Amino acid sequence: MTTTDADDTSQHPPTRPPVVVERDYAAPPERVFAAWTDVALLTTWWGCAEDMLWDVHEWDPTPGGAIHVSLDFPETGTYEVRGQFTEVEPPHRLRYDWEAGQVITVTIQPIDGGSRMRIEHAGLPSDEMFDIVTGGWSASVEQILVAL
Repeated sequence: MTTTDADDTSQHPPTRPPVVVERDYAAPPERVFAAWTDVALLTTWWGCAEDMLWDVHEWDPTPGGAIHVSLDFPETGTYEVRGQFTEVEPPHRLRYDWEAGQVITVTIQPIDGGSRMRIEHAGLPSDEMFDIVTGGWSASVEQILVAL
């Protein structure tokens, strides 16, 4: 949880809450984790919609490993992002830096009959991006089923 000093909001302005999306799957944590770390699986589901999947140019899920992805939007063109993995704890946690100070944390917990995946996307710069990212992650947590 991020807190700000109430006496010094000029130095630490309030931040937007993160996007948080959670879903349960009838698959073990190892399989859900593999859907994130195996590029052949990742490229079958990760995106804003079934017909808008990220192109993965580099995806090295090791601490310090590089991320380079792009997504083509018909109206605005290609959106390209570079980042870096900061935490990789198989099969339970991934954390990576995204553009402009954004951080994505994926946690996978065992539950009866499968796994619970939670995605937290923090540091969004605007309400518009909050809405866009919420839609994208909401689609992705359903689309991952093709890789499980």
